[in-house]
Amino acid sequence: MLSVLLLVVGINGESRAALSPEFNQLLDAVVRIDVREVSIKSGIKRFSASVGSDVILSAEELVLTNAHVASPDAVAIRVTFANLERVGATLVVGGMGPTSL
Repeated sequence: MLSVLLLVVGINGESRAALSPEFNQLLDAVVRIDVREVSIKSGIKRFSASVGSDVILSAEELVLTNAHVASPDAVAIRVTFANLERVGATLVVGGMGPTSL
C-alpha cells in the first residue's frame, strides 16, 4: 500500500513566492470550516464543535466537506479562506445517507 503525506507548515510570503503558481492556486482553494452543532439525545441537549479542512469547488465558493464535519444539526458554520477572511456559511446538502462523503 502506498501512502503519501504532504505537510505544509508555516508558509510565509517569501516561501510561498518560491512555490509554483499551480501550487499557490491549490493552497488558495483550501479553506478551514468551523461548525457548531446542537442535538437532543435521550432528552438531553448536547453541544458539539468540529473543525475541518475543505476545498472550494466553484467560483460561487461552493465548499466540499465531509459529513462528519457538518451535519443538518449545524447551528453555526464559519469558513476561513486562505487570505484569513471569515464568512458564515449554510449547509446546502447533508446527512448521513449512502451518498454522504
